[in-house]
Amino acid sequence: MITRYARAAGRRLSDRRFRSPLRLDPAAPAVLLSPHHDDAVLDCFSVLAGDDPVEVVNVFGGIPAHGEIPSWDRICGATNLAEHIRNRIDEDRRALATFGREPHNLPFLGENYRAGGPPPTLQEVADALAAAAPAASRVLAPAMLGPPIPDHLFVRALAFRLGLPVTLYADLPYAVQLGWPHWVTGTPKNPRLDVDVFWARFLLPQQTAVEPRVVALTPDESARKLEAMRLYETQWAGLDAVGKLSDPAVHGFEAYWELPSAA
Repeated sequence: MITRYARAAGRRLSDRRFRSPLRLDPAAPAVLLSPHHDDAVLDCFSVLAGDDPVEVVNVFGGIPAHGEIPSWDRICGATNLAEHIRNRIDEDRRALATFGREPHNLPFLGENYRAGGPPPTLQEVADALAAAAPAASRVLAPAMLGPPIPDHLFVRALAFRLGLPVTLYADLPYAVQLGWPHWVTGTPKNPRLDVDVFWARFLLPQQTAVEPRVVALTPDESARKLEAMRLYETQWAGLDAVGKLSDPAVHGFEAYWELPSAA
């Protein structure tokens, strides 16, 4: 027990002493921080399909050494955890290749795969990130609009500590549990379903201070995004059941908050 508390105190101290190893360079690519092997494609198609350079970094990209299979992975049919994660890595590589992008997979384990072990420190992850992308013009991170997912919250916290301009993106399927707000899709407001009230529980003060940028995909772009999402074969049935991601009214929209500087 003492050791656990000592480790937690050490991590808090490390985070207070955090120094960003990334260099701000307006001419460098943006860095898209994806918590897991699919978030970049699910949430940021318009960024990946665009012409601007971007480096995709899967923060929790490691392969667990133990064999205990978490419930979500069992839902997705996993019978061997390491093999399952390797399949996810391969799926992500193939999906990003359709945009001419290649991911950097950091070696850290997400909360579900640490078998009760401690999370990495922000400094450890930032140092590994800087080895993959030493300079960036901007960093993109999940907004975490929905019941908190620790890995997404960690990545968002990291983004704010890097000293770079930050773009938050609405992360699926969490943000669309009740559908998009009416102003995203341009449809009439449902007086019996106010998604803005749901989102307001999770919006940061920095987000409420700026106008969100909504991207409405064309039918061709929407079809291309759906094709890329379906390449995540291990995850697709579960994700679609949770978030109805195959519906163009869901995957055909993206939302971003452009924050000029870190908080």
